[in-house]
Parts: sequence; structure tokens; C-alpha cells
Amino acid sequence: MLNLLMIEDDSDLADTVKELAEERLSPVEFSIEHDFNRAIDRLSRTKPDVVILDLALDESDRTQFPGSGIWEEVWARRFCPIVVYTARAESIEHQLPSEHPFVRLVAKGPGTDQEVIGIVGGFSSHVNGIHAVEDRILETLQQVLKDVSVHVFAGETDEEVRRDMLMRAARRRIAAVLDHDVIAEDRRLANWEKYIIPPLEPDLMMADLIREREKSPTDPTAYRVVITPTCDMVRSQGPKVKSALVAACCDWRLFFTKGANLASNTGASKLKNKLPALLNECYADGYLLLPEYPNIFPSMAVNLRDLVLVALENIGDFADEGKGFVRVASIDSPFREQVAWNYLQVTGRPGAPPCDNQGWVDAVIQAWDRS
Repeated sequence: MLNLLMIEDDSDLADTVKELAEERLSPVEFSIEHDFNRAIDRLSRTKPDVVILDLALDESDRTQFPGSGIWEEVWARRFCPIVVYTARAESIEHQLPSEHPFVRLVAKGPGTDQEVIGIVGGFSSHVNGIHAVEDRILETLQQVLKDVSVHVFAGETDEEVRRDMLMRAARRRIAAVLDHDVIAEDRRLANWEKYIIPPLEPDLMMADLIREREKSPTDPTAYRVVITPTCDMVRSQGPKVKSALVAACCDWRLFFTKGANLASNTGASKLKNKLPALLNECYADGYLLLPEYPNIFPSMAVNLRDLVLVALENIGDFADEGKGFVRVASIDSPFREQVAWNYLQVTGRPGAPPCDNQGWVDAVIQAWDRS
């Protein structure tokens, strides 16, 4: 069943859209919220699959979320397709994500209620996909908590430490199980799936991709790949370094010409024979090949011998306008380890996060005594 929520102060229009939805999208559960200030609470309670949102409500009703505030709240609190259905389409278009597949804008007018229902119907398969992901995560979480909690409670007595351990262990197990699903189903990842955009971790990580703010996003030379181990840049523990060691990026063709020593005039047939092995390795004599992320950054090569230091305080997010470098993406595991391994083939050292070595010492001593 499709669960829809319409936030609309025009009762007649809302009822018309509801009738159309129940006629054409059956089975459907259709909720209407007329009060702008109760919309966010209604959103949290109903957890809709699709939201139909009017941004042209009477300004006198906008005591809590004036202007585009309701849009920002809905988009932040509930990830689901949103149809913005408004009489002021031209004036609010710039406030919405550009070309986002789950955000559609429809200008109110004769017959447009049918257009809205058509768009909502088109979201059905995507909604089913989102449900499948949510169900798998919840199923995995339940199993992980059952398994992990036994070991956490057996090995630790402090309640606060138990809570943190359980959270960390559950998070790692969930990520591992979901990754295993992909491997077990023998799916081939799209090349851009090795990136995490936007980055999840608050701290800079090894193999993060950063860009000079003032350069064009389409210029490969604007980018750098972080080589410094993650554990040296954790802010909560006090960074062990003031600057990150980064490798410069360059035109992707240099991977083939300088790294793999292919002549620039190599014919297509010869190149075709060599490409599978080269692309499988993505590394050749100090050059690492990175695929493009569509509409974000181009294909590029990383020169692991062209290294510079960039101050940590000069690297930030897009909103940090005073920072010279923008953190664009993280490279996901195991591709992050691939970057580290390739760098180690040139020069460098591995890094590891701090562990409870004293606890390990105690455990070894106890075991030694028992033996």
C-alpha cells in the first residue's frame, strides 16, 4: 500500500487529489494536513512514502516555518519522494535541489492534479526499493543486536561502555552484512559506487578527495587525494598532525601514457586488449586511476609521487567559504585500502587507530598465568 501525505490548506483541492489517488493508485492510504504548523509532527507520525507539498500556503499561517522553512524541514526529516505542488513554482524553483530524481515541481493549474497523481504513480517502484532497503536494515539490526549483545555484556560491566561498544559493533556488523548482500548476489558495482558523497565521517579520512575551491570542478588538477592515515587526523582525540599529506591529481590519460607506458598514438584495437588488466588494477607505476562521478567530478589519475602538505584547518565542507579546499568525497572500503596499498608500493607507512592495548596486556597476562 502506498502511504501519501498531502500538506495543503485548500480543502477542496486536497479532496480532489485524494479522490484521484484512491481511484488510480489503489491501494493507497491518503492523509491530508491543512495546518502548516502541524505538518512536521504529522510527517513524523505517518512516515509517508510520498509527500505532496504546497509551498504557497497563506503566510499568516506560517508562524513556525516561514517561507521555505517547511520544505527544508520535510526534506531534512524524511527521505521520500516529494512533489512540490504550488501556485508559485517560478518563485521557489531555485530553492529546490537541482535535477534531484525524487523532487518534482508542479505549478497549480487546470488539470495539474492529474499530473501530480501521474508523478506519484511513477514513484511507486522507487518506494518499493526504499522499503526493501529499510526492511533489510531493520532485519539486520535485530539479528546483530541479538548476537553482539551477548558478547558485549559478557566482556564489559560498565553500562556506558557497553552502550558505546554495542553501537559500534552493531554499526560495523550492519555495514558488513549489507556489503555481503551485494557480493553474495554477484552484482557488479558501478565505477562511481566506490565513492561516498557526501562524506559520512566528520573527520578527514585517508583517501578522501578534496578540491581547490577556486578551481573548476571539471579540472582534474584541482583535486588531491589524502594520504595521511585517518587516525592521525581525528579531531576528538586531538590531531597528531597539523597538515595532511596529499597526492596531486592530473589528466586521466597520464595513467596510460606515463604509468602504463602506452604511446599516445596507441591504436584502439591494441588499447582494447590492454584495458581489462589495467582497469582491474587501476594502478601503474605510481599512478592510480579514479573513475568519474557523474556531474560531480571527472575521471582523473592520482600521481602518488607528486605529494604536498595541506593544512587541516584549510580543508572544509562547501559551506566553509574561508577554506581553500573543499572535501568532495570519501573513497569507500575496500577501495580506500587499495589507495593505501598502492601508495605503500611507492613510499609511506600504514596507520592504525589507537586500541585498548592495556586491556590486551591484561588479557595476555591472565592467559599466560593460566597456562
